[in-house]
Amino acid sequence: MKKELNTKLLKWINEPKYYVIDASKVIIGTEPYTNLWHNTNGNQIFNSAHCLVFDIQRDFTFTVKVEYHFNKRLDQCGILLMKDEHNYLKVDIEHKNEEISFLTSTLTLNAYSDMASGNLANGIETMYFRLSRRDNDFLVENSYDGKKFKRMRICHLDGTNFKLGIYACSPLDSSFDAIFQNLYLEECIWKKGDL
Repeated sequence: MKKELNTKLLKWINEPKYYVIDASKVIIGTEPYTNLWHNTNGNQIFNSAHCLVFDIQRDFTFTVKVEYHFNKRLDQCGILLMKDEHNYLKVDIEHKNEEISFLTSTLTLNAYSDMASGNLANGIETMYFRLSRRDNDFLVENSYDGKKFKRMRICHLDGTNFKLGIYACSPLDSSFDAIFQNLYLEECIWKKGDL
C-alpha cells in the first residue's frame, strides 16, 4: 500500500544552512562546492552532498517528485540509496548548459563511480523518480507526469542495511533550491523476473 513518507524520520548527512522540512515538501538549498562522486576521472572523493535519508532493511518502492531551477553546470538533485560512503546508487538531474541537462544514474562500488546519462532539454524543471528494491537488485525509473514511468537502469548492490532518501548538491560555485514532494514508500511493485 502506497504511503506518504513521514518526513520526521529523515536524518541529515551534510546538513545545509538553508532547508525547509514540513509535511508536504522538503526544500534543500545547496551550498557551493558540494558533491557526491568517487575517484573516476579525477582520483578524488567527494562526500559533501546534502543528503536527507532514513534507514531501511526491506524490499520497497520509493517514489519522489523533484522540482529544480539550476544556476550552474553540475548542479544536481535526485534520490539516493547508500550502503556506506563508498557504495551507493544515486539517480538525478544534472545541469550541463543553457541547452541541456542530463538524466543520470550513478552506481559507486568500492569507491569508484560510474555514470549512465541521457540528454534532457532545458525547460523541464520537474521530474519523478522511482526506485524499487527486490533482494539486492534495484530498478530505477523516471517519469514526467508521475504516472508513466520509464526504466533507466537495473543494477545490483550487496547489503542488508541501507540509507534511502533524497539529495542535492552544487559542485561548483553555485547554489539552488531543490524542492521534493510526494515522497511515497510502499511494498516493492517490481515483479520478479520483469526486465
